Amino acid sequence: MFLVFLALSQAATSITLQGTKEPRPAAPWTRTTSGTCGNQTVEVRQPVYPLGGRASLWVNGLPVHRNLGEAQQDLSDVRSAYRITVQCSRESRNIEVRWVRGRRDSHDHVSYRAGRITLSGSTVISFASENSNADTFWF
Repeated sequence: MFLVFLALSQAATSITLQGTKEPRPAAPWTRTTSGTCGNQTVEVRQPVYPLGGRASLWVNGLPVHRNLGEAQQDLSDVRSAYRITVQCSRESRNIEVRWVRGRRDSHDHVSYRAGRITLSGSTVISFASENSNADTFWF
């Protein structure tokens, strides 16, 4: 019996395992929030990977070509938590995208920003963002 065990242990040492490569993340990897008002669909596409991407706004599958300033910066932060809502006007003519962003720094302090973008079709009517607080984040 000892010889059988010795033979099995020697055979086991000659087995080689072949591993597979770890899958790579999708490029680009985005987080998408969408809402529909009437026949219009609005999407906020936020970059996740690769780092350094810029958030974009899409209406009915087409990108909105306008610099959104601080609003775009606020929506592009990968290390932040977001609450995003899409609201319709009563006649579904205008769409408002609202968000509150919370970001924790290295000292465990959380800073908040809130903002909105108002659209009429694929035209940006207005946009704004400002400092906020925890009360607006947990609405």
